[in-house]
Amino acid sequence: MRNQSQIGKKHRWGTGPATGENGADRSPCYKITAYGAHWRPPPAIEEILDLLSAGDIVTHCYHGKTCPPWHSDGSPIPALQKALDRGVLLDVGHGVTSFSYEIAKNAIKAGFPPFSIGTDAHSLNLSGPVYDLPTTMTKLLSCGLSLVDVISAVTQAPAKVLKLADWCDLNGYLKNATLFRVTPAAPSARAYVDTVGKTIVPENYIVPEAVITEQGFAWINKAV
Repeated sequence: MRNQSQIGKKHRWGTGPATGENGADRSPCYKITAYGAHWRPPPAIEEILDLLSAGDIVTHCYHGKTCPPWHSDGSPIPALQKALDRGVLLDVGHGVTSFSYEIAKNAIKAGFPPFSIGTDAHSLNLSGPVYDLPTTMTKLLSCGLSLVDVISAVTQAPAKVLKLADWCDLNGYLKNATLFRVTPAAPSARAYVDTVGKTIVPENYIVPEAVITEQGFAWINKAV
C-alpha cells in the first residue's frame, strides 16, 4: 500500500525524481519505483525506462493498458530490455487497473518473471480484483511462475531491496513468517479476475493458514 513509511521513492508523474530535478535526491542510496502503467503523453514509458538504473523498480509491470512495455509474444520492448540489462527490477504491483493475465503469462513464458510480487491494495480493490497478497500469488502461480519463485518474490526479493537482512533468515528461531497451504480447493466468495476482465480458475490456490511473530504462533480465521 502507498503510505508515508515507504522506503525510497515511488515515482508516478513526470521524470523529476529519476533525473534529480527540483532538488530530488538521486543518490545511489535511494531507489526509484516507477509506474509502468500510464499512457502517452507525457512522459512515454520509454523515456522513464531510459532514466532508471540498477536496483530501480518498474511496478505494474504486467498491466494491460495502452502502450505496455511488452510485445505480444512476451518479449520486452527495446527500452525495457535495456533497462533489465542494466539491472532494473520488475514488480507486479497488482492494482485495480494494472494486471493482465495474458501479458503476465506471455512475459513469464518468454523468460521475464517478476523480481517481486507486490499489490497496490487499497480501499477500491480489497473486495476485488486484488483482495490480498495470497490472491495475487495464486494468480502468478497460474501464469506459470513456479511455487518456489512465487515464495521468493514475496520474501527474499523484497527483503533484499528493502535491505532487511534478517527478515527471511531461516537460521535459528523464526520471528516473522506466514504459513500457507497450497490446495485445489478454492476460497469461498473469491473471483480470480484480472483488470481487463478475464477470469481464470486456478488449478491450485495459495491460502494463508497461520502466522509466526515475536508474540508466538496464531492461526488465521480458525478456532484454536
